[in-house]
Amino acid sequence: LFFLFLPFSLWSKPVPIQLLEVTYTPETETIFVEGKVNLRNDSIIIVRLWFHDEPGLMGRGIVKSGKFQVRLKLPKKNIVPGQYIVRAEFLPRTQSRRVYPMMPPDLLVLSAERKLYLGDPKKEKEEVENVKKFLVQELDILRQIFSELVQRGDYLLTQVKIRRLKGGGKLDASFRSSVARKWSGFYREYWSTTFKTVRYNFHRYQKLRFLSPYPKAEKDVLNLINHLNRLFASYTFEIFKRIKKKIPQVIKVEKSFGVWIVKRQIEKLVKSAGKNLGVEIEEWPLVSMNQRERGKFFNNGNTYRSYVTKFEITKPSNWQWSFGVVSPSIRLRILPKNKKLLGTTIVAVEIFDYPQAENFKDLEKLTIIRSRLRYRGYKEIKSRSIKAPDSTMPGGVRPGYEIILTSKDKNGEFEIRQYELFCRWHKRTYGVVCIAKKGYYEKYEKIYDKICKSFKVLDDPNMKHLADLEKKEMKKEKEKKKEK
Repeated sequence: LFFLFLPFSLWSKPVPIQLLEVTYTPETETIFVEGKVNLRNDSIIIVRLWFHDEPGLMGRGIVKSGKFQVRLKLPKKNIVPGQYIVRAEFLPRTQSRRVYPMMPPDLLVLSAERKLYLGDPKKEKEEVENVKKFLVQELDILRQIFSELVQRGDYLLTQVKIRRLKGGGKLDASFRSSVARKWSGFYREYWSTTFKTVRYNFHRYQKLRFLSPYPKAEKDVLNLINHLNRLFASYTFEIFKRIKKKIPQVIKVEKSFGVWIVKRQIEKLVKSAGKNLGVEIEEWPLVSMNQRERGKFFNNGNTYRSYVTKFEITKPSNWQWSFGVVSPSIRLRILPKNKKLLGTTIVAVEIFDYPQAENFKDLEKLTIIRSRLRYRGYKEIKSRSIKAPDSTMPGGVRPGYEIILTSKDKNGEFEIRQYELFCRWHKRTYGVVCIAKKGYYEKYEKIYDKICKSFKVLDDPNMKHLADLEKKEMKKEKEKKKEK
């Protein structure tokens, strides 16, 4: 008839747990916890190790004669130095069948906690900052993957829409097969390799490290990875639904969600991650062919500055701009105004994302590989690393790479100049591609020189006014649509 050492009739106050000893032994990597509580024998006390509101190890102590002991063995993982919390609590649902039925309905047991420092205090600040940097970098990688996915998905959906309008609501078989091949190729060459590698690396990082100083932000990153996979599934279902084809077995997707619904969820997760990291994360732009270029023209309309993809370029006065949809990577084209010269040359600005790159050398290698794979009959004439003047970059120069090559396909032979500049975050290349029909390259070479020299990348974090201008432009467009 006793639950405590006192009869039920005398029960009147909450029962406190007291921690008598909490010690850590580095040699055995063990935390020893001893406490006392005025509860029935065989009652269970749960002891947990917490770090920044994230629960870690858990142990159970059995009450014997009013005392309990627990030993927590630390795992062989990377432990961030810092102040941890050892918390002891009584949970009714964890009690045994012998104890639970004897518990008074109004039993209240007060938990107890003790601070415990683990690791080298001198390294705490550095280690915490390293975790923060890793998570910020991971967000940047996921942003590039998101951008690539949206570019490809929206481009194909737009192409299907345009073709259906031109075809009176119908799509010919060859076009439908072409769209299916392109999306399957994107899955094979990018999604099943790059995305899955990033996902694997993050899971591996979590397994190797014990508790995080930013548990909420880490959860946001994990949710973002899962939502990106959902977004890929949503695009897959939507594209194959519109072309009325079955999804190939090689593309493994499960459930489908609305594309825009998942995009909005991703937007919220990005904001949450920035808030939980205590840093300002730039909104993930929907850099896609559905989102047209927005920018400013000046220098008598010959210079264009992009608000969306952050670049600037100047054309000759007797050439013209073209912002039509031709490829998921191309942002604009520059063509001669003279109709007789159309078909002899074209200049395009294109952007490629490389989430797997970690430095400028990686970008250079990936640029070379992409160039060799993309052009049929590829034959390199010459190539070189370049350093373009840029006052916003360390040392006043921006690294890049330039290739001059020839290509031959069913449309003829071409001489191509590929002028690539690298983003400061090592994840993206901004390129000017100058294409001339065989025999015309020398005629346009000086023009290509001027265009390439005028090309600038505007990824300096201090250029926030570009994002503000873009938002104003988008707001104006929404207001115009409402008026219509």
